This record gives sequence, C-alpha cells and structure tokens, in this order.
Amino acid sequence: MRVSAHGLRQAFEFFTQATGSLKTSYRQLQVEMMRLRRKLEVTNQELFRSLEENGQIRTCLSRTLEGLPLGVLVFFNLARQGWNS
Repeated sequence: MRVSAHGLRQAFEFFTQATGSLKTSYRQLQVEMMRLRRKLEVTNQELFRSLEENGQIRTCLSRTLEGLPLGVLVFFNLARQGWNS
C-alpha cells in the first residue's frame, strides 16, 4: 500500500488539528477544575464555620439548661404555626 505525499500531508494536518483541539479542551478542563476546587474550598470553609457556630450554640444552650434549678416548660402557639384545626 502506497500513500501519496498529498495524503500523508493531509493526515498530518488532521492530526495536528486534532492535537490542538485536544490541548484546548484539556486547558479548558483544567480551568474549570480549578474554579470548582475554589468553589468547593469556599463551601467547605462556610460549612466548617457553621458547624463551629452550631456547636457553640449547642454548648451554650446545654449549659443554660444545666444551670436551671427546675425544669423548662415550652408552649407552642399551634394556631400561629398553622396547625389549628
């Protein structure tokens, strides 16, 4: 099987174009991956802060309840909550 110089040149040009397209796609994927990593890092930091705040609130409420000499009575206004029948 003999390949002409023109056919070989066309195949090489196609290969070069395909390689360039793959490089461009790879760069775009890298940029998107970096963006998503930064977004995940920010989200994780916010979640960590929220967990810390919740823990502090929980500790404060627990200490408050422990410090009460009697009990705690909680009233719910069912009509206000939309549970009225």
